Amino acid sequence: TDDRFAPAHFDETLELDLWQMLTYTYDDSDGDGYGDAKFYRNGRLIGGGSGIAAPQPWSDFRLYKINGFLDDVRVYNCELTRAEIGDLHEGPPAEEQFVLHWEFEGNGDAILDSSGNENHADINDGVFVSDPERGNVLYAADGSGAMKTDAAVNGMDVSLPFTVAFWLKPEKLDSYTQRVGTDWG
Repeated sequence: TDDRFAPAHFDETLELDLWQMLTYTYDDSDGDGYGDAKFYRNGRLIGGGSGIAAPQPWSDFRLYKINGFLDDVRVYNCELTRAEIGDLHEGPPAEEQFVLHWEFEGNGDAILDSSGNENHADINDGVFVSDPERGNVLYAADGSGAMKTDAAVNGMDVSLPFTVAFWLKPEKLDSYTQRVGTDWG
């Protein structure tokens, strides 16, 4: 079946006004266009499924439907293991597998990629703010497109295993409050 990964695959929901690390992994090892997707919250598996349709090739990378605060977005060109995701939640592991890393340590209307792959992004509907727990973060209040790259992510191939991880402090939740990538949901 052409089953997209959606909120129905989750065993729990996010908590309002609380920082949470969210991690999504996808692996289509046999290359048939359907694979295993897993979603973690704070290093703990909260949902997933098999036979999930592969994401469409990314012509850009975007985070949209964000209603709250966002920090430390990471994209890896591999599927992180459960142990690696737990380690990432406790503190960042080695960064050699990054293809994108947005730390939000800038200002203005550009997000700089610290991975070395120059996957910089423009802020569409968000602003940099200071958070007492996380430092400089991105705030997006209206749920529309918070940010996106102008082109495909350098070093990323969604037909291969990958991981997307980020910290989120939501102010509002609905059925599609948080969506990542293109055609996810």
